[in-house]
Amino acid sequence: MKKVLINGLVTGMLFGTVQVAMPAYADVLKGETIAKTSIEGGELLISATNELNFGALTLGTEALTTIKKTGEITVSDYRGTYVGWDVKIAKADVGTWDNAMLIDITNVDNAVNTAPQNFAAQAKAESYDLVQEKPFDATLSVPNSVNAGDYSTTLTWTLTSGPEGN
Repeated sequence: MKKVLINGLVTGMLFGTVQVAMPAYADVLKGETIAKTSIEGGELLISATNELNFGALTLGTEALTTIKKTGEITVSDYRGTYVGWDVKIAKADVGTWDNAMLIDITNVDNAVNTAPQNFAAQAKAESYDLVQEKPFDATLSVPNSVNAGDYSTTLTWTLTSGPEGN
């Protein structure tokens, strides 16, 4: 009797083990992982042609001499907000410039003077190019009534966030 009981117990244990070891067929099981990051906006930057050298002129019989040079500004907007920007240009009220000499810049309505004038703008948008190059032509007009001498002035480009009117 003891032998039969032991055999039944061993068989039951084996049978139970076999049942437990059988794979369970269940619905698809899922796990989740949350991915996080924090991104900070970068800077709004401007760079401009370093120098517009119109070279040497000789006054003569022509009433007006004009010389054209090309330049470029580059606006880099890494802020990640796409709120736009605005660029203005003005001539500094310093230097040795004779105000009879005029510098015209393409995209600017009047000759560059000490009042800031609109040059370029990027409207608020869902997205836009982060780096934008804005080429320009600068034309110097010199009347022959200007005194002989060396002249210089500084053109100041001002970049602000968001175009006017937005």
